Amino acid sequence: MLKIVKVLRDNEGNIISFELNNGEIVSKNEAVEMVKEGKIKGAILGVDEYGHPTIHSVLGANRFDDVENLPEV
Repeated sequence: MLKIVKVLRDNEGNIISFELNNGEIVSKNEAVEMVKEGKIKGAILGVDEYGHPTIHSVLGANRFDDVENLPEV
């Protein structure tokens, strides 16, 4: 099962892509679809204040955090 391990940000600090544990880099939109399809383990979807989908990492025991704390590519 795939996992998100790193993030890639644009010049403004926004996450635009994710690196998976198999080394593949996918766009934010691709990652959102993969989470919806259950292809990425340990991730759930949320919605930001503008109504855009966001990806959160599941920490266990019903706790979650956003992926902002992951290392950068």
